[in-house]
Amino acid sequence: EDRLVAFLESGGVESSAQGSLAAPLGRRARVACLHGTAGNERIFTIQASRLKLALKAAGADSAVYEGTEVIAAENPHGAAMRKIFGDQVLREYAPALLDEAGRRTYEPAAAEAAVADLEARIAGAGGCDAVLGFSQGANFASMLAARAAAGVGPLATSLRCVVLLAPARPGWPHQDAWKRLFAAPLPVPALVVRGASDTVSAEGPVELVAHFRGARLVEHKEGHRPLPADRAAADGLIRDICSFVLERCPP
Repeated sequence: EDRLVAFLESGGVESSAQGSLAAPLGRRARVACLHGTAGNERIFTIQASRLKLALKAAGADSAVYEGTEVIAAENPHGAAMRKIFGDQVLREYAPALLDEAGRRTYEPAAAEAAVADLEARIAGAGGCDAVLGFSQGANFASMLAARAAAGVGPLATSLRCVVLLAPARPGWPHQDAWKRLFAAPLPVPALVVRGASDTVSAEGPVELVAHFRGARLVEHKEGHRPLPADRAAADGLIRDICSFVLERCPP
């Protein structure tokens, strides 16, 4: 609680980070991966297989943490995902809502429960140095970052950076449950990725960048997907992500 008060009173300047964020870890880096709506561990591993292999080769181990909620039958993303990946259990971290401005929000209790569950599972597996999320996973990665920056929860002393792939328009930072933690730009290094043809996230990545101090925004030409289908574009983005993570989480 004292760390949270110090963070809020400092306008988000005080951070729980210990020492230089570039200090060697003395071990391989750990990256927690969060999938998108109507996803699961298997689907995200397929979608991001080349990225996960590249991270491994660079010195970072990654693990996917599934959402505990099974998507509703009427969820419009379910049919599209099953058409591509076959009939399987599709998950999310919390049911999605929209505010009056058309921004993504979540039922407060459901979002807080999802974040607490993620923190507990990540900590139980040894913690993480970076969180990489796609779509809804990126939204929840930002919540984990906000709590860590405020010195709250088990990631407070370990989280060094986040990679946010195609996040939604951020309404959750304005909800009562989160607005204190997002009152000032978060002092957590963030790489935010936007698809120029992404009609799902739209301007979400641009808007979420404003909630991180010194965040870097990169763009590819394609739509709502973790990595572009174009091989050269995907290779470039993978290099950017690996460099970003390993510069901040050197083994």
